[in-house]
Amino acid sequence: MIEAQPACLRAIARLDVGREAGLLAGARRIFVVGTGTSFHASELGAYLLRSGGIEAHAVGAMEMARWRPERSSGDGAIVISHTGETAYAQAVREVMRRSGGPLVTITGEGSGWNEAIVTPIREQAETYTVSYTGALAVLGLLAAELVGSETGPASVLGVAEEVERILGSERHGSVQREQISALTAPERALALVGPGPWATTAREGALKVREAAQILADGFDPEALLHGAAVPYGPGDGLSPWGRLMTRTV
Repeated sequence: MIEAQPACLRAIARLDVGREAGLLAGARRIFVVGTGTSFHASELGAYLLRSGGIEAHAVGAMEMARWRPERSSGDGAIVISHTGETAYAQAVREVMRRSGGPLVTITGEGSGWNEAIVTPIREQAETYTVSYTGALAVLGLLAAELVGSETGPASVLGVAEEVERILGSERHGSVQREQISALTAPERALALVGPGPWATTAREGALKVREAAQILADGFDPEALLHGAAVPYGPGDGLSPWGRLMTRTV
């Protein structure tokens, strides 16, 4: 699935999301909704929209389905589900469809969501690696249409080239590969740390480490780590700061 990312990103860069952006353009505010990995994508999508002046909120699908009765007919939603099978994402989608509010959905192939922007690959990994990357790329295209962010097709193609370069380096040997090979698992836990939107990436990275390597890992913004969360960490635990892929012993 990691190897499939460049081709997926190139295909997404060719998508026309103008119709979907038009649906959201008149919304009073936009809720970006997802569960787990999809929620981390929602956080970054909402950040992009807010950076361009749109009132946007990332909300977990369960919270949106059960505890957000205050939404109005002028609200729009972007619902992200890698498979289209997540129960609360399905519930939010149905509520929005019945209400007639602006709705855009992002999902993978075979979901049965006929209105969706489809990321052009069906995820096969439990870590949802390529579908997360694909969802972020679609959110980037929407933000470029809605607020003029520098995340349009050219940017998505640039990311595809960079991912391909990294994968090529890993296959053929490089300093980066040696650095990755030199990493050792912490004795107990790993903390990933980043400021602002990188805090979301830290949380998603920690989730991937938990799922793929079965290592206890958590992601933090620096304030949360320094003001209480770091207290249980000690010798033998690992720290990956500022989004860098080099762990340090605490």
